[in-house]
Amino acid sequence: ALMDATYLTALRTGAGAGAATELLARPDSSIAAIIGSGTQAKTQLLALCEARPITEARIHSPNAQHVSRFIAEMQPQVKAKLTHASSPRDAIINADIVCAATTSTTPVFDGRDLKPGAHVNGVGAYTLQMKEIDNETIRRAKKVFVDSRETTVAEAGDVMDAIQNNVITENDLIEIGAVAAGQYANRADGDITFFKSCGIAVQDVAAGGEVLRRAREMKLGIEVTL
Repeated sequence: ALMDATYLTALRTGAGAGAATELLARPDSSIAAIIGSGTQAKTQLLALCEARPITEARIHSPNAQHVSRFIAEMQPQVKAKLTHASSPRDAIINADIVCAATTSTTPVFDGRDLKPGAHVNGVGAYTLQMKEIDNETIRRAKKVFVDSRETTVAEAGDVMDAIQNNVITENDLIEIGAVAAGQYANRADGDITFFKSCGIAVQDVAAGGEVLRRAREMKLGIEVTL
């Protein structure tokens, strides 16, 4: 099957971060902050609202018009109240969950502003030259939960910068599958947790397989002979 994976990639990335949020964020998390206003940010919002009882989501992006369009499109899709945060700090102060979904090469918020017990998802910084999460966030989290240690070391600029600056070591990278399997102790209420999403091929295969199954059920698509 051949399909356009742009939306599927955003969808499966959101689902992966949503699963990590389900495993790592405090159960009573209700305030979310999203840094970014693109396609990835949209699926992150949907995933967070599924994983936790979000009542308010603050959206920040350098382009205010992008935020306005984001809120206009996404507000009808979620029960949480969406608001425009004028700065990263305004977005993340007292937020229970913070999600960064950007293409930035410099940190998009100050880790000192995170409240104790916050959970952070980083879904941008997919090359070694990119860095949206600062070393202070990673220092406070102590551990980095990842979808794949191998991919993280090869691609995650923010995590590798922290390793190179001795903030953490590669031994502090914990695959989220180990958490799902019950191999990692539950967090304390005041712990800051950080999930770094790089994406793994099995997510694409699973998403593509489900799309193909539903397309066949709905008799969609075109069969071709190669």
